[in-house]
Parts: sequence; structure tokens; C-alpha cells
Amino acid sequence: MRFQRGDRRIDLVCTHGCPIYCILSFHCTLVMNFITWNKAYSVYAFRTLIREEGLVLRVNNQRTRRALEKYERRGFTLIEWRNSATGSFTDSFRAKERWIGDSSCWVRQLDTSNVLSQYIPSLAACISFAVPTQYALHVNGFAIIYRRAPAPPNADGVTRWVAHMDCTLLSNGSLSQSYAVSNQFYDQHYT
Repeated sequence: MRFQRGDRRIDLVCTHGCPIYCILSFHCTLVMNFITWNKAYSVYAFRTLIREEGLVLRVNNQRTRRALEKYERRGFTLIEWRNSATGSFTDSFRAKERWIGDSSCWVRQLDTSNVLSQYIPSLAACISFAVPTQYALHVNGFAIIYRRAPAPPNADGVTRWVAHMDCTLLSNGSLSQSYAVSNQFYDQHYT
């Protein structure tokens, strides 16, 4: 759904499954931002909001390519791959397991003093698992991994590495909701 007022636009993405998994499945880290009823999140805050750059995670069709070109026209730098000459990333783009709400996320409490609370379902009524309810979003995890890819022509022996989102859906009959988790987490605890 798209809401527009003048030149400002909000795209509302609806999903039947885990919303965080849907967000983490997007093509680029630039768009991994979301708002809940009481908080705003940016998963890659420093890179997105301060450095105005995003890590490209997949380009599988022309529609995705056009979306990425739109962000370049807006002044964002897109990182499609890294090579052995540039070394490894030392911030939120490095290959490591992360969680929603970790120190690389930007999380801001929203003023909800005028929100009619009787219309917001109690988290306790919606979520039944062993994690305190205020951390319901923060149990969602993921990782960026880098896979070796063919080097571009004339690369003079430079190794090329392409980023991928390492995330899978955790869902079973014991959980009232599904969650995004890294494949490493899933393998360690559920296989």
C-alpha cells in the first residue's frame, strides 16, 4: 500500500509471516528500516543515515536494478562487492551474527502518549514464549556472509566477495509467531 502527500511517500509492506524476515529479505541494507507502534528502527543506521551507503545483497531482476539506481540518483553509495585489496569491513557490514536492537541498530522510542492504548493489543496476549515481551522484536537475528565470486575483468588477481543475508525463518507449533534467525543460530539450536 502506498500513502502519498505531495512529494512525500510511505510504502506500507504487508506480510503474512514474520515482518522482520520480510525486511531482512530486501535487496539492500538501505531499506532495512521500520516503525512499530512505539519505536523506530534502522538496522544499518550508521551506514544508511550517516555515511549514506548501502550494501547490495541481491540483484535478481531489472526491477531491483531500477530500485538501486533510484538510490544512487538520491546520492547514496551502493557497495555491490568488496575485494581482497580493501580488506574486511570493521563495522555493521562485517560478517558476524547480529540481532534487531543490537549496538549497530538505531532504535528510537516514539511519543505514544496520545495513542489510544485500548486499541493496541497487549503484547503479553499476543506473544507466548520464554523471552520477556519487551524483547519480542529483539529476538530476531541475522548475519551478513560473504561468498567468493568471479573477479571482474582486468582485476589482476583480486578476489571478489559478494554479500548475502544469512537469515532463515524459525517457526514451529510451540511458538505463537515465527522469527528471523541466522542459519548459524538455527543449525546450533534446531538441527
